[in-house]
Amino acid sequence: MIGISDVAYHIPEKRISNLAQQERFELSEAFVTEKLGVVEVARRSSGEDCSDLCVSAARALFARNQVSRDEIDCLVVVTQNPDGRGLPHSAAIVHDKLGLPTRAFTFDLSLGCSGYVAALNVVSSMMAANRYKRGILFTADPYSKIVDADDRDTALLFGDAASATLLSDDPKWSIGKIDCGTIGKLHKSLHVDAGGRLHMNGGLSSI
Repeated sequence: MIGISDVAYHIPEKRISNLAQQERFELSEAFVTEKLGVVEVARRSSGEDCSDLCVSAARALFARNQVSRDEIDCLVVVTQNPDGRGLPHSAAIVHDKLGLPTRAFTFDLSLGCSGYVAALNVVSSMMAANRYKRGILFTADPYSKIVDADDRDTALLFGDAASATLLSDDPKWSIGKIDCGTIGKLHKSLHVDAGGRLHMNGGLSSI
């Protein structure tokens, strides 16, 4: 049975305080702390890209687990903000930076909020079908690449970080049945415009 053995993460040190921005966005402190619930957002350093966030998370994962890099059978990166223009895929770049064996299969999944749950389903199924023993699932989205700093709908919510999940055939936690679905008619509720800026309609009252 394929399940979760451990989860590590990397959050860049740079922070932007939402409390410091409340006045220019005409928000109260109570709105930031109680309604929004995000007091600060993390920001990557100059030159740090999606793959770099993944590598930092992977190093934390390897430091906590007795797993050789030669044991890794697959590597998947869930992101909507890949390195460069998305080609080559970020998973291949992470594979190279970590020095994983050539037999390790890698690919990206372009998903946002549902990405981790959906990827658990995809990757664990693939590992079971191919009798893989060790795999790493990354989620990494340097949203600062597309967030407009003057857009209060997104600038106060979307930060930069990465997680690294070790999946194995000797897990600590099992993966249950996943209930998935799509409301395709709302596909424009979160989108990137022609200028490369993120826009979100977060006030939808019904579907």
